[in-house]
Amino acid sequence: MQAILGTIRATGAASFTWAARGVAPDIMEKAARRVDEELFRLVLGVLGLRERHDRLGEQERAYAEARFNLSARKGGLALGGCVAALRGGYLGGLVDLARSLRAFYNTFLLSNLMPGADAVLQEVRQDCDKDAKLMDYEDIDALVEGRRTGKAIQHDASCAYNDIVFKGLIETWGPESNRTACLIGSQGKASAALRAGARLIETRLQDGEMRTNYALMMCLPQTEHGPDRQCTCGAAADANPQEGWHAFVCIQDSQRQAAATDSAAALVAVLQGLPRVTPFGRPFVNRINYRPDEPTFEHAAQHAGAALIDEDAQPVAEGAAAPHKRRFDTAYRTNVGAVFKYVDFKKVATINNGNLKEACRQQGVAVEAGDKGKFNSYRKSISNLDELHKRGVINFASSDYCGMISEGYDKLLKMIATDAYPGDFGSNVDVDGLRSMCVSRLRVAVGAGIWRANHKTLGAWAKRAYPVGPVNDNNNNNN
Repeated sequence: MQAILGTIRATGAASFTWAARGVAPDIMEKAARRVDEELFRLVLGVLGLRERHDRLGEQERAYAEARFNLSARKGGLALGGCVAALRGGYLGGLVDLARSLRAFYNTFLLSNLMPGADAVLQEVRQDCDKDAKLMDYEDIDALVEGRRTGKAIQHDASCAYNDIVFKGLIETWGPESNRTACLIGSQGKASAALRAGARLIETRLQDGEMRTNYALMMCLPQTEHGPDRQCTCGAAADANPQEGWHAFVCIQDSQRQAAATDSAAALVAVLQGLPRVTPFGRPFVNRINYRPDEPTFEHAAQHAGAALIDEDAQPVAEGAAAPHKRRFDTAYRTNVGAVFKYVDFKKVATINNGNLKEACRQQGVAVEAGDKGKFNSYRKSISNLDELHKRGVINFASSDYCGMISEGYDKLLKMIATDAYPGDFGSNVDVDGLRSMCVSRLRVAVGAGIWRANHKTLGAWAKRAYPVGPVNDNNNNNN
């Protein structure tokens, strides 16, 4: 399934938009809408989500289709988008043509050959933000004179169209709704898992994991068995919708540690193949369903100078581990200087009982709160935590089910890439691009780990909520 969807992503809408370059939008619009609709039906069929989609109301189905066509930059799946690319493809194709002709006819004006092109440009400019690059060009001839390539012009125009759709979805669903929060939370790098391929073990996803997370992004039901119903934890039916958002805040969720482990395993899988860094503990090669070895606080005290708070000075709560026995989720050692760096992961819910309004306004609210909570917890056991955290020796890495990672997690990935590819003679300049490619690989692997965790959480919730008819999915293991 992952390979099929990757093929559709590379050939479906992309082939159509390339063929439509330079053709007037009104000529191609009907065909573009048809291609977008058929791609949507095709992907729903491949994922086995058609019945779940049809079960929704008209407004919910329109939302799912919009998320399918939206760019990943705006929280979409980016599998369609033929209509979004029409105006940009037309302008980009004409600009490239005009520049080719001007090499032989330096007095050529595109406005004389295609008088309707300027009207299309003005439509696009009306949709653009005031600081958009297309706003620098008042007419089509000025666009030809400018330095924007045809491909860049097509991208700018498509972004303007996607921005309008994005704002329309927020206006339709309002500033305090789960669908708005999911849309906001899935923007940009949060959707890195969409680029995951089956070739590498750290980014390989099973069919059930793909189905679960595509449904999660389009806000489709996570079960095949009926309408909303009361959760076994006592949550009422209206607080336990079939889209599965309650699964991540349910007090009976038994997958929290497993969800954090998936992120750790994905990161370690990449770490073991990088130069100049060595993961803590035993290596693994042929499986991702694996819990990395966990270094203790005592190990950090011995190898990184962590100052553990005296147990006698601060009594340990009943049932809690003593400071020296507490564990991080993983660690790695740099080959230069043999410095150990420790990581603790946390998986949080994008939407919880108290942050819906804020999550609909700003991306990453939950993950930053997760890092802050971890920091305050560790400060009770390590007196010099502020210093170690600032130096990058102890790191906190929170993620949510939309794929967003915390600022600390992002810094960790960049630090790993810098440790693996430090540059020549201590330079911070990424001359050959190896560091940026490493960061990209790490982000995609972490995104795939988040998707595996989502599948576990939602699968366990579905079996609790629908014990008679659990989700029809035999891909619950990741071996």
